[in-house]
Amino acid sequence: MTPKPFHITTVLFDLERVLAAAAGSRRVPQALAKGMVGMLRARGLGMGVVSRQTQKAVLDFLKQRLQVRPADIRPCICLDASCAGGQRRNPFTAAARSMHTAPQRFMVVSADRDMLRLAKDAGTVTVGWGASGTLDSFGPVTDYRVGDLQQLSRLIRMGVPLPAGKLPNDLLKEFLA
Repeated sequence: MTPKPFHITTVLFDLERVLAAAAGSRRVPQALAKGMVGMLRARGLGMGVVSRQTQKAVLDFLKQRLQVRPADIRPCICLDASCAGGQRRNPFTAAARSMHTAPQRFMVVSADRDMLRLAKDAGTVTVGWGASGTLDSFGPVTDYRVGDLQQLSRLIRMGVPLPAGKLPNDLLKEFLA
């Protein structure tokens, strides 16, 4: 897969399949999930979530499990069952519009092909989340694929804007290789 350049301002996580799994998994300690939230804050990136639950349930989960304040989550996209059929606006396009930004500034991280397809249709950067053996199953709906939070952290760093003429040494070494 050839990497395409991107510049993101907000990372949206699939709550059920990425954040909940990362916060509750024995393989991925809760500290790593909290570290991801801290890294986003430190880099000045927004954090959003996409869920099939109600907004209240989402915010309660984030507050209890990851100690994230509701004010830190924007956007919070709830894909409830009532929106499943008929003609509707793409929720990622609508969220970008409400935040006065372009959908291309969003990175959507999910293991749900339907959610990734919606995000891709809106023009966001899509990241497929899965175990290393399942990463190829996403097909063309993803721009990138990761299997853990450390890989995701490296990918996010590649999309963060840097001051003119600056490139961290570890990224420069990777690009030159």
